[in-house]
Amino acid sequence: MVRPVRTACLTAALVQLAALPACQATPPTTETELPVILAVNNPAHLQDQAWLQQTATRAGGHLRFRSAISSDTAGFVLACSATDTGCARTLARLRSQPGIRLAEPDQKVSIQ
Repeated sequence: MVRPVRTACLTAALVQLAALPACQATPPTTETELPVILAVNNPAHLQDQAWLQQTATRAGGHLRFRSAISSDTAGFVLACSATDTGCARTLARLRSQPGIRLAEPDQKVSIQ
């Protein structure tokens, strides 16, 4: 016959052991950053911070304004998951977003 106290201790130990892999499997929170040039169909979108962030979020990243190039083109820093090497997947999804005419790495800028 198993004693109730012993069963409670075993149950508590199993719960603690089951929680360990979840703690160890936590993905890194660091991000990769890539300088990009974005061209949009509607020049007003470059001034619309909410539209820019929603578009970037749908692509899986975040945008930080860097510099204006023309009325419909600007330089940004694209931040994406550290697991997305070189932001390749996020940039591909950003290209396919409505309103984005061009999304390319900015070869002339490096992030320090």
